Amino acid sequence: GILTVQLRGKRSQFDLKHLTSLRGIHNHQNIAAAVGALWTLGFDADRIYAGIQTFPGLAHRQERVGITEGVSFINDSKATNVSATERALATFSADGATIYWIAGGKPKGDSLDPLFPYLYAVAHCYLIGEAAEKFCSSLIQTGLHCTM
Repeated sequence: GILTVQLRGKRSQFDLKHLTSLRGIHNHQNIAAAVGALWTLGFDADRIYAGIQTFPGLAHRQERVGITEGVSFINDSKATNVSATERALATFSADGATIYWIAGGKPKGDSLDPLFPYLYAVAHCYLIGEAAEKFCSSLIQTGLHCTM
């Protein structure tokens, strides 16, 4: 969306809709905090916006690692809990993406239920690691196709 900042009579707007490295509401919240801090410190709005547009994002956090034949490959390996995974699935499902999801690792005991509203966008789930069987038994209840 559009981020509007106003401080001491100065007002500026930042268009966040087309940022490819900082997608999702959670990243937009982080941008709002950073912009607020920089604006308060007296940084110019154009300089702040240039920084936002050129920031590549963080490694392993919804990081686009390649595109092949129109298919984007996203590394979100730092999404090691249900809450972080929920944010990623929400972001990409809202974009209309078809998701082929690799998930697994070590089970942490969290329910996968918060992910269910976003699974409509997942075409297939590939499960790895110690959590594969547990995740599969939970995910197949939603009709999701899984491979272990």
